[in-house]
Formats: sequence, structure tokens, C-alpha cells
Amino acid sequence: MAVTTTFGDPPPKYHVLLPWNHDPRRVRTRLAQRSAAVVTWLDTIYPDEVVETKGDVPPGVMEELQRQLKQLESDRN
Repeated sequence: MAVTTTFGDPPPKYHVLLPWNHDPRRVRTRLAQRSAAVVTWLDTIYPDEVVETKGDVPPGVMEELQRQLKQLESDRN
């Protein structure tokens, strides 16, 4: 799932806001600007393709991402 910093306010459907702070050390995601995960921007990557990880998605945000993924699947069927 891709992350974008270019989106409206309020965020469009299938965009999940991610925690951020100008000082990225202060948030688990390590994001330094307003960002959103775009649920419709999906791709597959494999563990050997991961070069480095920077931060974590908090559990509540991950639950919202999973909820929206289920909704997207339902909308497509």
C-alpha cells in the first residue's frame, strides 16, 4: 500500500491518515509530514525486496486500514 502526502482535506475515500510530526522521532510511523495510506494503491512485495524499515503503523490505524481493505473488496464485488 502506497503512502501519499498530496490529498485534500478531508481526505478522499480510501485514504487513511497516518500519525506524523515535524520531528519524526516523536511518532511511531517516523513520518515528518501530513501523510495518508491509499488503500486502493496496492502492490505485492516480498521480504527479500525490503531494504530498510523506518517506522511502525499503530494498531488502531492498522485496524482502520484492514477495515477499509474489506470495504474495498466488498465494493469491487
